[in-house]
Amino acid sequence: MLPLRLLIKSNHDLLKIIYAGVNASYAKFSSGSYLSGSKQEISSRLPFAFGIAGVGLIAAVGDRIENIKIGSSETIMTFGAYAEFTLAHSSRGKIRP
Repeated sequence: MLPLRLLIKSNHDLLKIIYAGVNASYAKFSSGSYLSGSKQEISSRLPFAFGIAGVGLIAAVGDRIENIKIGSSETIMTFGAYAEFTLAHSSRGKIRP
């Protein structure tokens, strides 16, 4: 087995998703109903990572993040909450200059 190397932006963290919200509007998102642009532009952006609301555990942090511990919980409100892991801009951590 090889170790996994992740390129985490310095002001982001890697979140292991535990719970994700379910919303009826996701069906419309998946069909492109909520996206703007021509049919060709919309189809070029599909499929995308489902899920907007999620709760998970911090698995790794970027090198500029302070005072967030691996294993602590975090919530996200961004696309990607249905993934097993997702990168998120750190919402709680102090970011070093």
